[in-house]
Amino acid sequence: MSFKGDHKLPLMALLFLHGMALASWFVPLGPVLDAHQLGAIKPLAFACSAIAALISPLIVGAWADRAVAPVRLLGWISAGAGVLSITTSLALAMNAPSWLTLLLIQLQSLFASPTSSLGGSIVFSKLQDSQRQFGPVRALGTIGWMVGCWTVSLFSADASRAAFQISGILWLGLSAITFWFAAEPPLAEPAKALTWRERMGWDALTLLRNPDHRGVIIACMLFSIPAAAFYPYTPAHLQDLGLHRTAAWMSMGQITEVLAMLGLGWLLSRWRFKHVIIAGLAFGL
Repeated sequence: MSFKGDHKLPLMALLFLHGMALASWFVPLGPVLDAHQLGAIKPLAFACSAIAALISPLIVGAWADRAVAPVRLLGWISAGAGVLSITTSLALAMNAPSWLTLLLIQLQSLFASPTSSLGGSIVFSKLQDSQRQFGPVRALGTIGWMVGCWTVSLFSADASRAAFQISGILWLGLSAITFWFAAEPPLAEPAKALTWRERMGWDALTLLRNPDHRGVIIACMLFSIPAAAFYPYTPAHLQDLGLHRTAAWMSMGQITEVLAMLGLGWLLSRWRFKHVIIAGLAFGL
């Protein structure tokens, strides 16, 4: 597998740690809230990531394109996600009000949400044959997700605030890895002063005028509706079945994702991207 420059190990570590950090926060989130008598805010807590996904990737993506070196931006927002993960754990330990816990979860989501797209663009830019290589390389992130789930269960933190501490440490480790890379300039140097609309990334919404982009977005939105009911309540269903290491058990779903990522390059070389998306949505249903 060929990379531009000597980036193989740090890129692999970046994707792997990123997957671990995401999983050790997101998968045990529901059980941790239940264990601290905060089950009532569980739907709102999971909605925080959706709200963040609508806001922060646009802003962070615009900054990475025009103002800040992408790898440095990834480092700082990863550090922010790490600090907020640990702070949320401390808030639970001190029995903080539910509104404060929810606020911390929302802030953590705002920092964590853009890391996937930003990290993916960094890796994509450093591959020599991105169409063929991105899938297998991206599979490292999924494997990291699985290992993150196993780590949570290994420390018996499936319903413990310690899961958030683990996630915080992993986020800080990811931030440290970004300094392994040289700070490259933004992806596009602005030829003129940027408007506030451009700085906030809102000009990207014009992409929805393209029917292909619009179709993919609508399909993904519809698919996300049933998926949104999966993570908040699956751990409770698993516990009812007598499976208490819920984070580890939930990682089994990523086995097929790894296989899909490994075959993605082969599929993209033979199928149109639109057809790959349709096939993925069909298998998901």
